Amino acid sequence: CGAIKRVKGRSLESGATTSCGACVSRMSDSDYDAMIKRRIVANSTPVASGCLEWFRSRDKNGYGRIQVRGVNCRAHVEAYRLFTGPIPYGHCVCHSCDNPRCVNPDHLFTGTHQDNSDDKCRKGRQTRCDGRKHRRTVNEKTKSIRLITVNGTTHTMAEWSRMTGISPA
Repeated sequence: CGAIKRVKGRSLESGATTSCGACVSRMSDSDYDAMIKRRIVANSTPVASGCLEWFRSRDKNGYGRIQVRGVNCRAHVEAYRLFTGPIPYGHCVCHSCDNPRCVNPDHLFTGTHQDNSDDKCRKGRQTRCDGRKHRRTVNEKTKSIRLITVNGTTHTMAEWSRMTGISPA
């Protein structure tokens, strides 16, 4: 609609925007994608490594978050989709730079989850690369605690600690 609207506070985009908000739902896909591209560029900054780092909202793993048609998405995935092309079914978007904040399309590639795991192993970012699953080690003291619990006997942590020799820390 072209109406000017002021957006305040910690909104996704602060300042003036040419969208009243209601017209976004009537935008064509290409216009909406162009708007998201502008947001990706406006909300990231170049760094010395060549990465284009997302400086807005991030998830607990450090990946940028962007809202697309009301859904929170990872910013690097949207950057790849909009600047490079479609993501093949069953593939994920991986970083060649290993920087979860990076949205630079030149640093992104698609691959299967196995490709991503192999990439982590090659770069030394995964502790175990021999194909075995991580399993807890069960020693005899742990088994005896389980037996006490399974048999329904209730003991305090201090009693368990004295019986098994395991510190309650």
